[in-house]
Amino acid sequence: FSGWSNATVVRTGNSFSMNFDLHYFDPYNWNNGQEFTSFGVDVKDDFMAAFHKQGLAREFNLVGLLPLKITWQAGRQSDFLVKIRD
Repeated sequence: FSGWSNATVVRTGNSFSMNFDLHYFDPYNWNNGQEFTSFGVDVKDDFMAAFHKQGLAREFNLVGLLPLKITWQAGRQSDFLVKIRD
């Protein structure tokens, strides 16, 4: 996984707004010893790696963007909260 972000903040009087973009990239491959859960089902990479060796599974890239807009007033804390995972 790798990621980067950029933000632009604009001040209008005592109001502030920030456009924040979180970019991410993850070249997903099947690694022995790793696993993930999808819809409540545990998928072990060992299992998928065997399919990959047989030519029945392939690697792929996960690419995404999470755009956020946050606003607040001067002297006050923003109540904006992002919870990506537990």
